[in-house]
Amino acid sequence: MAIAIIGRSNVGKSSLFNRLVGARRSLVWDELNVTRDRIIGSWKLNEKEVELWDLAGWGSGEAFSEIPKEWIPQIELFLFIVDGSSPLTSIDFECLKQLRRWAKPFLVIANKSDKRSFESQSSEVFKLSQTPIFVSVETKRGIQDISEATLEILDKPEVTAKAAVKQKSDFRILILGRPNSGKSSLLNRIMGTKISYVSDVAGTTRDLVEAQKTLFNKKWTFIDSAGVRKKSKIYKDENPIEIF
Repeated sequence: MAIAIIGRSNVGKSSLFNRLVGARRSLVWDELNVTRDRIIGSWKLNEKEVELWDLAGWGSGEAFSEIPKEWIPQIELFLFIVDGSSPLTSIDFECLKQLRRWAKPFLVIANKSDKRSFESQSSEVFKLSQTPIFVSVETKRGIQDISEATLEILDKPEVTAKAAVKQKSDFRILILGRPNSGKSSLLNRIMGTKISYVSDVAGTTRDLVEAQKTLFNKKWTFIDSAGVRKKSKIYKDENPIEIF
C-alpha cells in the first residue's frame, strides 16, 4: 500500500514529496506539468516507513495526468495539496470530487501559507475540508503536522491494510538509451501494466521511474531513465528542465 500526493500542477506536490522523503528525487521547476510519471520514494514516519508517490498534475489535459484504475487499490491515503495563496480553481474541485468517488481517506494541505496573499485566501480552503493543514513546504512550516495527521489515519483500527514500503530488491536494473527508443514501453511491458508515460515526443520521461516485480523468486526493481543525449545538445536547449 502507498500514500499518494495529488493536486493540480504547480502547487508544490514535488517539493512536498522531496521534503518528506528527504532527498531531491522529483524534479521541481516553476512550470506546469514538470512531473509526468509516478515517482516513488520512502517516507519515514517515526518507526514506520511508508511508500510515497508523487503523481502528475491533476486535470492538466495531458494523458500523463490520468491515474490508472489499477493504482487506486494500492493507495491507502491521499495528500491533496492546493495553493493556499491563490483562489481555488475548478480543477481543485474536480480533484476533490474524484477523491470522494474513490472513497479513500485524504488530507487537504494548503501550501504557500507564508505568502502575503495567504490571509485573504485562506478561508477558501475550508470549502475543501473543515480540518485543512496549512504549510509552507519551502520553509518546512507545517511539515510535522502532515506527519502527525498521517500517522493518526494509518493507526486507526478500521485501516486494516497499512501503507508499506517497497521490499528491498535483490536486483536493480536500469533501462538506458536514447530518447524515444522505447525505454518506457519496455518497462510497461515488463510490469504488465502502465507505469511510465509513453509518447512519440522525445524527452517525455524526465524523472527516474521505478517499479518492482517478483521474478524467479527474487525481487527486481526496474528503473526507467530519461533519454541519453550529448551535453552540447542539452545545453543548447532553451528549456532548463532538459539540463536537470
